[in-house]
Amino acid sequence: MNTLKANPLGLFALCNDQLPSMPGGCTRFVTRVWAHAALLYLSLVISGWQPGSIAIRQNVVRTLTLLEQMPAPELLRTMVWPFCIVGCLAEPGEEYRFRAMADALIPHRLFGAARKALEIMAEAWKYRDELTIDTDFAACVLASSNFFILVHSYSNFYNYSDMSSKPVVLILGSGPRVGAAVAKKFANTGYLVAVSSRKATGGKTAEGYLSIKADLSNPSSLPTVFDAVKAEFKNAPSIVVYNAAALTPPAGDNLFSIPPESLAADLNTNTVSVYAAAQEAVKGWETLAKDSKKVFIYTGNKQNTGIGPMLLTVTLGIGKSASAYLIGAADTQYSKIGYRFFYADERNENGGLKGMQLDGDAHAEFFSQLTSGEGEVPWHATFVKGQGYVKF
Repeated sequence: MNTLKANPLGLFALCNDQLPSMPGGCTRFVTRVWAHAALLYLSLVISGWQPGSIAIRQNVVRTLTLLEQMPAPELLRTMVWPFCIVGCLAEPGEEYRFRAMADALIPHRLFGAARKALEIMAEAWKYRDELTIDTDFAACVLASSNFFILVHSYSNFYNYSDMSSKPVVLILGSGPRVGAAVAKKFANTGYLVAVSSRKATGGKTAEGYLSIKADLSNPSSLPTVFDAVKAEFKNAPSIVVYNAAALTPPAGDNLFSIPPESLAADLNTNTVSVYAAAQEAVKGWETLAKDSKKVFIYTGNKQNTGIGPMLLTVTLGIGKSASAYLIGAADTQYSKIGYRFFYADERNENGGLKGMQLDGDAHAEFFSQLTSGEGEVPWHATFVKGQGYVKF
């Protein structure tokens, strides 16, 4: 008890272990902000409105500094009530700092509670010279129209914790066969699932997957896709599956009838966007816990190993070959720190090309094995349905 009197924040520290964990130490960070705000609020209720007192000013400055150090802007959703309490006591020169924190919330649908908090702050700032020691601050902040801020931000603390504790898989180019089977497999094993395609809805699918609309022929769209995943799930995807593909057939036997612009567009989908996705994946992995699985899987085929008899898929083959080299180079470089990259290539039992006979469930099962770290599988991960990795 004497320890708690000397250090009131210790009371919150004692309860901290009972809270759901967040990545990167966020649980303790959020708890500390709430602790400072709670003590500040109690001081106002007991002693009255005295924003200029030394004790209150010190607490405001300390909490504001903490808020500005939050690991991710969206974390503010879990601290709207502390944000509001401290903001109401801000001096004129500090107002812009609170606005900046709210403005940093992207996408804007996350901005609702913070906007309401800013409205309450603005009222306090507007009448700061008229407020006295007898002002009933509790009645103002806990008015029925504002009470949702406390409930919303406190419940978000737990929602954020629960969601951010689950691993995330992002499937780029999610079609009805491989993409759908892989999504179902990972969802059934506890992953939060995000799928991306040109036909995506921008909301949630019937299965509960985050559906992100994106044109993978435009490599610059990849950062937006990854940002959307992080905004929704509070975590970067630990598993990234690149399943998109594009091809432009030539006119008859004339290989060079394919317009260069078409080849470039197909290369964007088949290779350049793969590079962009891998780049974003690595950035995200750097923010995840060291013991989390970090795997990038590219849906390949046999075209990287030789020239087939058909010209129909030449632009696809060019892209597969280039991406195989990229995946091999990435795995060679990053596997030493636990980041794995795989060129997953389903084959017939005799090692032949599967072509259009790809098996979605076989891909899902093998991809799950790759992410679990089962066996010594190289980056060029050829596999056969029911057998797993088979070297050809």
